[in-house]
Amino acid sequence: MPHFRHRFEPPEASPPEITGGWVELTVEEVEQAGVEEIVQTPGAGLGSWSLLTDLVDDSSGLFSFREPLGRAREVKTALSGLFGRFVARAYAKRYLGFAFFAHIDADEMSLTPTGGVVRKFGTGDRPDWAVWNDAGDMAIIEAKGCHDGAGPQAALNRAWDQVQRGWIFSGVDPAPFKRYAIATRWGFSTPGHPQTPMLWVKDPDVEGVEKRQENLDELAIGIARLHCANLMRGLGYGELAMALRDLTLRTTKAWQADHEAAAIQALDAVRGANLGGGEDAVGPDMIGGVVTPGGPTGDRGWTPDLVLALQRLKIRAYFVGLDAKVIEAVIVGDIGQLRELARAMHRADPTQFLRLSTEEGLA
Repeated sequence: MPHFRHRFEPPEASPPEITGGWVELTVEEVEQAGVEEIVQTPGAGLGSWSLLTDLVDDSSGLFSFREPLGRAREVKTALSGLFGRFVARAYAKRYLGFAFFAHIDADEMSLTPTGGVVRKFGTGDRPDWAVWNDAGDMAIIEAKGCHDGAGPQAALNRAWDQVQRGWIFSGVDPAPFKRYAIATRWGFSTPGHPQTPMLWVKDPDVEGVEKRQENLDELAIGIARLHCANLMRGLGYGELAMALRDLTLRTTKAWQADHEAAAIQALDAVRGANLGGGEDAVGPDMIGGVVTPGGPTGDRGWTPDLVLALQRLKIRAYFVGLDAKVIEAVIVGDIGQLRELARAMHRADPTQFLRLSTEEGLA
């Protein structure tokens, strides 16, 4: 099982406390996080996640690459940053319990008619994600990856500066939430390069103004709506994605009710029309599609012809989708139902994966 040398700095204590040890993440967990990240990112067509299996040295007990990530510094920096997002997302899912990731793509990003994410303090890059889990925790996360021989401290410092620019607001006041800066330093099997992969996390608390639970639930639902909207858009469900995103806009309650009905109609239009991989594979009520290293194929599920073609070409693929019940829960804002569904899913993750192995078929 691939491991990282782990350092975790919990919320401020006196004196400061830092815990250490090892943390494990499988290549498949990181790949799955990469699939989601690529599909949810506008304009990202190629599945860079697919490189991991070939690049990681599976003979080692460490999450180490066989050799440096390219020769030019620009290439190393770009790949380190991208793979760092994949690892951070996999870590946040498995160890921090976050299931819903809303990409922070604007200085003022609406989550509800009265709340959202705002960039404050400075003009640099925004943090990566606003996240939520079924326990009701909200957070903002910034991820960095590096190949610095001295370790990930400099990358962690940059991530910490960046994550402080994001605030989750309800009305005019900040809501209670957490911030995480996550930095990965890669290890390499090649002599003369850093040998030990490192994953360092900084976890400070944010002093928000106490809010009524329903206000916090609305923000959480907004994060889940954007997670679902971005995933559906990347898989080709444009009308449904737009309807989900519309529900996060700063509008009146009456306008929201009308758009809930429109979103349910968009969901019903695709519900039941998908193969979903078959009842024995994924489930008959899955809304999703097949994703290969070249991006989404446009296929709504596994068909015999598609499976044979992928196996003949030795192309690994994933079915990526959401249970229609999850989408319905985020549309109507049923926080209790959404929590139950998220807990029942794979590792509290609302996104379902089914990998096509080129040698063994569906796995």
